[in-house]
Amino acid sequence: MLSQSHSSGFNFSGQNPSGLQLRKQSTEKGSIKVKMRLASSHAPVRTIFASHTANTGYGAENLLIGLVTHLHASGLVDPIVVIPEEGGPMEDKLRQEGVTVLRSPLRWWIGNPDQLRDYPFGRSERVEKLALLMCECGAEVVVSNTSVIRDAADAARQVGLPHLWYIHEILSRYTALRTPLSLSDVWTQMAELSNAMVCVSKAVQMDICQFAPHVAETCRLEVIHTGIRFKDRGDPIEARTDLTIITGFSTENVIVCFVGVLNEHKGVMTLVDCARHVIHDASEIRFAVIGGDGGAETAFRRSIKEYNLENKFAILGHRDDVQHLMQGADIVVVLSRSEAFPLVVQEAMHLGLPIVAMASGGVEELIEDGKTGYLFPIGDTRAMSECLVSLANDPKRRQLMGERGMRRIRSSFSEERYVDLFAQCVVSIAADTFHKAECP
Repeated sequence: MLSQSHSSGFNFSGQNPSGLQLRKQSTEKGSIKVKMRLASSHAPVRTIFASHTANTGYGAENLLIGLVTHLHASGLVDPIVVIPEEGGPMEDKLRQEGVTVLRSPLRWWIGNPDQLRDYPFGRSERVEKLALLMCECGAEVVVSNTSVIRDAADAARQVGLPHLWYIHEILSRYTALRTPLSLSDVWTQMAELSNAMVCVSKAVQMDICQFAPHVAETCRLEVIHTGIRFKDRGDPIEARTDLTIITGFSTENVIVCFVGVLNEHKGVMTLVDCARHVIHDASEIRFAVIGGDGGAETAFRRSIKEYNLENKFAILGHRDDVQHLMQGADIVVVLSRSEAFPLVVQEAMHLGLPIVAMASGGVEELIEDGKTGYLFPIGDTRAMSECLVSLANDPKRRQLMGERGMRRIRSSFSEERYVDLFAQCVVSIAADTFHKAECP
């Protein structure tokens, strides 16, 4: 459970003085409104997407890049991405795709203790600046990407614009994020500030309803599963060769790949316990760890050395060729105790790789246990080890699971479907209000 002791000492009121009507809408009604909006105007819906960061190392940011790029190409939505004033690599990537990017001060209202402490300072000025930006852009809808930033939602309320909160986190289990209020109050205020709350998975939706069941009655609360672009997978033999060269492993080894930031939330320390169990039953297993340090790398390396497992691990750090190296692996592991809807699972399925993962969050909406991979109980490293040994000793099963996963991801989780559903949601919100910002 997250700490709820951080009272900020300033007003978190979620009331809605602009008079926006916040209510639950059916999918059918939303579809009708989309048709009305399209019939009334050929112009795309000008939509501001506020991003909590301009980095590109995590799932939420990479998903946003793909989403706004395809929305821009669709002609239904004209996206403008607002990033924190310090900027970052996301800016160049989006500009290369023809997407407008603007900078403005943004701070996290949900985060680590330092972020919570800093959030109140300059809040009014940040919101005023964002409100003016929305007016100057002629925005029709505002989207806050992730639950950790609130400034754009407050600015949208100030000028009377419809707001959509795009939620990527299971806050009750995300131990790295602390909330300034109880979860019930957090979700309640977010709903009061929004015309819609879009969740990346049913697990996120259920988490909201667990702590604030009334939200579904006051705000449109729906699930839009994310999807990925089905790129050319390249040459698997070349990928295998490159991975073995970089890691120093043999082509005869069974390579288990972990992709993620090396921190407590991603569960990287679990790999050491697992390795201790599997070396006796499947000595050919090796672990390729891809991801930058998130605070646990030193302890991870120390633990590997303590148990004399140096020859079992290759720690590769942050890489720009993650998918290529993943394709050279035999199995992918996902060890987070709480994943909303992990991108790495979708990418692994697209590459035809079986997955061994903790049965938590949105992972269970992607992986069919025993068919496209194995799910094991949270914290049960012995069960995880048994799954890995079983797959390591059965290459035919690995291939069959990988093929099933590939078919599943292509049939149910395409980027085209994801973008289309999100576009319909944005357009329906615009159709429901039909006005632009009430500027001074």
